[in-house]
Amino acid sequence: MTRFLKSFAASLGLLALLSQAHAAPFLSTNDFIIAIDTDPANLPSNYPGGEAPINALDGASTSKYLNFAKLNSGIIVQPFIGSTTVQSIQLTTGDDAVERDPFSWELYGTNDPLSSVDNGDGSAENWTLIAQNDANLPEERQTLGPVQSFSNSTSYSAYRVLFPTVKDPGGANSMQIADIGLYESNDASGLSVWDAFETDVVAFAYAQPDSRYFDYEGPENVLDGSTLVPRAPQSGYPAAEGPTNILDGNSGTKFLNFGDVNSGFIVTPASGAAQVQSFQITTANDAAVRDPGSWQLYGTNDPIVSLDNSYGDAESWTLLDGGDLALPDERFTMGSVVPVSNAGTYTSYKMVFPTVKGPNDGTLQFADMSFYTSTDGTGSNILAPGDAILAIDESPATQLTKYLNFGGERSGLIVTPDAGAKVLTGFQITTANDFDSRDPTSYEIYGTNDPITSEANGNGDSENWTLISSGALDLPLERQTDDELISFANSTAYASYKVIFPTLRDPGENFDNSMQIANIQFFDDSVGVDVDLNDDGKVDGADFLLIQRTNPALTGDWQSQFGATGLASAAAAGVPEPTSLVLVVAAAALMAAAGRGRIGRS
Repeated sequence: MTRFLKSFAASLGLLALLSQAHAAPFLSTNDFIIAIDTDPANLPSNYPGGEAPINALDGASTSKYLNFAKLNSGIIVQPFIGSTTVQSIQLTTGDDAVERDPFSWELYGTNDPLSSVDNGDGSAENWTLIAQNDANLPEERQTLGPVQSFSNSTSYSAYRVLFPTVKDPGGANSMQIADIGLYESNDASGLSVWDAFETDVVAFAYAQPDSRYFDYEGPENVLDGSTLVPRAPQSGYPAAEGPTNILDGNSGTKFLNFGDVNSGFIVTPASGAAQVQSFQITTANDAAVRDPGSWQLYGTNDPIVSLDNSYGDAESWTLLDGGDLALPDERFTMGSVVPVSNAGTYTSYKMVFPTVKGPNDGTLQFADMSFYTSTDGTGSNILAPGDAILAIDESPATQLTKYLNFGGERSGLIVTPDAGAKVLTGFQITTANDFDSRDPTSYEIYGTNDPITSEANGNGDSENWTLISSGALDLPLERQTDDELISFANSTAYASYKVIFPTLRDPGENFDNSMQIANIQFFDDSVGVDVDLNDDGKVDGADFLLIQRTNPALTGDWQSQFGATGLASAAAAGVPEPTSLVLVVAAAALMAAAGRGRIGRS
C-alpha cells in the first residue's frame, strides 16, 4: 500500500511538474483590441516647396497649396489690410487627384497677435468658429467651387481655414486646394480679403496620434489565427487619372492605379483584331518609383465581360510574353520599344505589371501606352482614344492579414480577452508577409484590471498598468513564420494587457518607419484536454475532422484551444497545445502498474 501511494504521489508530482511547462492560448476574435503608440503626438503638417500655403491666396488656379498631413490641415492668414468682417468663401480645385480635394471646411477668426508657427498645430491663438460646411467641390480640375455664404457680424484680424477631411481619405496622400477666396460680401463679389503678397501666412495641421493604420491592416488582424482572408481587388484610380489617359497620346495626363503591383489594364482596340509584337510606355509626371518594373501581356478573343477595377479574369487569357522593364527616370519620356513574342491575333489584350520600380505609396502609374504590329515599334499605334479600356488588379483573391502601425517604434496594442481575466505566462508572434525591417526586436507587456478608457490610436496611458515582462525579440527572417514561445513568470490575473514594441529591426529601411506582425497569441498557466488527435504537434483542422468522426464531445475543447476561428482558419495555422491528457494517461498507467504489484504481493 505504501509503495502504491508513493508511486501515485510520484505520478501526480510528475504530472504537476510537466503541466507547468505547457500553456493554453486565450486570445480569440471576440476580444476587444485597439492600436496604441506611447510616443507623443506628432505635428504632421508639411508641404512641397513649390506648393506652399501662399499659393492658395494668389487667385490663380494653376498653382496650389498641398499639405501631406491630409486630415485636419489648413492655413492661417493675418491679412495685410487689417480687420475684416467676412461673410462668404469660395474654393478652387487643384490640378489633379480629385481624392485630395477638401470634403469639408471650417472657418475661424481671432484678434490675437498671430504667433502660430509654420507647420505647427495652429493652436497658439484663441480662435472663434465663424462657419463650417461641406465643400461640395466639383470633379473638374482647376475649377471654382460654389459660393458659400454665412452669417457673421464680427470683424477679425486673422483667419484660420481648416479642412477636416478630404474626398477619399483612403486613396489620398495629402490635401490640396488651388485657391481660397474669403470675402466681406455674402456672394463672393469684390476682392478677397487676402492676396499673393501676404507675409503672415502659415500652414498648420492638428497634432495627430503617432499610431495609425490602414483599415485592412488593423490590430484585430493579430487575433484571426490565420494569415489568409478573402481580398477584394485593390484596383482604383482618381477620376482624372483613369486608364483612358494612356490612349490620348498626351504625356501630360496619366493612368494611376491604387492596385500597385499586379495591376494594369484590359483594352479592346476599335480597329479590330491585331497581332501585337511590340509596345512602348511613356513615363508620367512624377514619382519614378511608381513606374512599372516588369510586364506580362495576355491576349484573348473572348468578349470582354470583366468589370472595371476587377480581377480581369472573367475571360480565357493566353500569356504571350513578359519580362523586366527599364523605364527612364526622366519624366514625360518615352521608354525603349519592347519586343513581344506573339504569333497570334487577338481582339483584346491584357497588360499586367507584376512589379514597380521602387517602394512607394502603393500605386502604379504611367502616361501613355503604344501597341505596334511590328517588332521594332515602326508603323502606327493600334491603340487610340475611344478604345474600350478598363483597369484591373490581378493580385490573388486572398490576402495575408497583418497589423501594421505607421507609428513604428513604441507602437503596439491593448487587448481585453473575451475569456476574462487570465494569468499571462507567455506569448508567440507570427511574422508578417514582407519587409523584415518592420519586425519588432523588443517587447514590453503590461497588465491592468482597470476598465479600458484609452482611445484607439492614443497613447494607451489612461489606465494603471503594471509591467509584467520585457525583453528582446529575435523573430525569424522567414515570412509568415511562428516565432518560438516567449515565456516569463507571472502569477497575477489581469483583465487587459498592453503590448509595446520599443524597437524595430531596421526602422529606416524601405522608406517607412512601420511596425508589423501577422499574429500574436497569449498563453496562460492552465492545462486543458489534449485535442491533437493526430499527434502532429498542432491543433488544427485535421484534428477537428477526427473529433467530428470519433468524439464530437471534444468540439468545445478544440474551439477553446484554437480560438473558435473555424475550420478554414484552423487548417492554416496550428497552436502550441497542452498535453495533460497524455500525462494523465501516464499517471494512470503508473497507478495501474503499482496496483498490479500490490495485488501480486497479497
